[in-house]
Amino acid sequence: MTTKKKAPQLQASSIDIMEIKIIEGHVESNEDFDDRLIAAFDSDCSLRFFTGAEREGLRGELKIWVETQSDPPQVEAHGHFHFQFLFLIKDLQTWLPEGPNGELSIASSLQNAIAAVSYSTARGILIGRFHGTAFHRFILPVINPADLLDTPKKAGKQSRG
Repeated sequence: MTTKKKAPQLQASSIDIMEIKIIEGHVESNEDFDDRLIAAFDSDCSLRFFTGAEREGLRGELKIWVETQSDPPQVEAHGHFHFQFLFLIKDLQTWLPEGPNGELSIASSLQNAIAAVSYSTARGILIGRFHGTAFHRFILPVINPADLLDTPKKAGKQSRG
C-alpha cells in the first residue's frame, strides 16, 4: 500500500517582504481637468513572478493602470504604476516544483499568497500617492487575489462614491 505524500501547508510567517521598489509611478491629467465630473474609475492590473538566478527569493512584479470615467466625458486622467517586490520564502525549494522538462513552476498556494500581499501593499501605497491628484477619491477595489493569477486582470469599475 502506497501512501500519498501530503503537500505542506504554507504558513504566513514563512514569507518576508525584503524589498519594495516603485519602478514607475505617474498620474497624468489635463490642467483643465474637473474632478467633479468623475462618475467612476476604471483600473487594470497584471502580476507576474520570477525567481533569482540562485533561487534566494521570489520576485513579484505588479503593474496597475487607472483611468477616470467622467460624465460628461472630458480628457480623462490616467495613472500607471509598476511595483517590484522581493520576497524571502522559508524553504523556497519546497514551493518550486520542477516540471518534466526541468522548468520550474510556483506552487499555486504560494502564488496566491504573494498575489494577496503584493496587491494589498500596493493598494496602501497608492492611497498615499493619489492625494492631491485626480485619483484622490480612488482606492483599488478589494479583489480575490487568485484572480490576479489570470493576468492581465481587469480590476473593474468603481463608482466615485
